[in-house]
Amino acid sequence: MRLAKFVFVALTASAAATAAPVTTALGVPVGGKLSSQPKTCPSTAAGSVDIRAICWVGAPQKYGRWKSGMVLIPGADQRPKWAAYANFDLRMASDGTIENLKAQTHSAADAPAILQSISSRFGSPSRSASRPESASWVRPEVFVEMRCSNESCVVEFMSAASYAEWQRDLADRKKIDAARPISP
Repeated sequence: MRLAKFVFVALTASAAATAAPVTTALGVPVGGKLSSQPKTCPSTAAGSVDIRAICWVGAPQKYGRWKSGMVLIPGADQRPKWAAYANFDLRMASDGTIENLKAQTHSAADAPAILQSISSRFGSPSRSASRPESASWVRPEVFVEMRCSNESCVVEFMSAASYAEWQRDLADRKKIDAARPISP
């Protein structure tokens, strides 16, 4: 009986690892893969690029097992107004999984619209503050965070796996910080 329970737990964990949740946010499968790897965007006059697929604005930066950089995302007319012309940054794992998508708006006045937009899909925020305007949603399939300054707002969508890794890193850092001496 004990062996059967172990095998069931191992198979369940294995299936869970391969079936990571995917959430489409602003047309991007966070926690999933794009149908094709992004290429560098075509060089044309600023604002006149008619793209058909997500593309890198310049070469992405490579950091260990992932790459990150600014991207153009097609379909501005299919996004909420606050995200229609945002600047986007994408972090992708070496296997092509989208770990993180950030959207930076051009105005902090978008904060109420962003809060309403995200809440309409993910429910009430897990945490929010009014000064500076910020909120986060912790869901099993995705972590979403909105941070606004005086000039703009940044909305970050993080895959469940990436969020779990971030939480482990934070816990490890807390242990290291707790062991630090107080005096120099």
